[in-house]
Amino acid sequence: TLDNGVESVWDMSLHSQMVEASVKVQDYNYRDAPANLLGEVNSQQKNSTTYGTDYRYDEHYKGLNSNGSNTNDINYQNRNHDDENSGDNSREISSNFGNASHTDNGNAGKVGDSVESGEWYARIRHEQVISRQILIRGKSNQANLAPGQHIRIKGSTITGIDEGIMILTVQGQGNRSDAYELSFTAIPYQSSKSYRP
Repeated sequence: TLDNGVESVWDMSLHSQMVEASVKVQDYNYRDAPANLLGEVNSQQKNSTTYGTDYRYDEHYKGLNSNGSNTNDINYQNRNHDDENSGDNSREISSNFGNASHTDNGNAGKVGDSVESGEWYARIRHEQVISRQILIRGKSNQANLAPGQHIRIKGSTITGIDEGIMILTVQGQGNRSDAYELSFTAIPYQSSKSYRP
């Protein structure tokens, strides 16, 4: 083979696109009609390569960060849960749900950061948008390359991948005349950015 059996990567290219700077969510809760459920989240505030707002209506959430109230108050949490069978189990699962790279900044008990609140939906939707901003495509002969792997590439000419890349998709091909190769799609790995498919 041309690579002399050394695991290698070649034919790498970077594709970038403009994505939305923020995600705005709006909903209506008939149980609390005057409640303001409009919220906006920008998960990458220092990113100057984004523009515009993705407006989403009807994500079916019941609250948006308690409309400015202190949500750590137990009486407040008990008042705002109409019935136990409503399907909103955010109090029980909020600290255990989410992506593995998310760090707790003291917001775990707040409704805005709890599962299925308006700001929670806006945050995961914006993380999804940011995830598709930069895509890297390439080929490799590493036979065990799989989606979800974090790999570092030595000597790459693409800037911004010093921390490595995270593999999203892999497609293998080979025949009698050509060596086995994998075509992959990846994103730059950054511990500060969550990946949302």
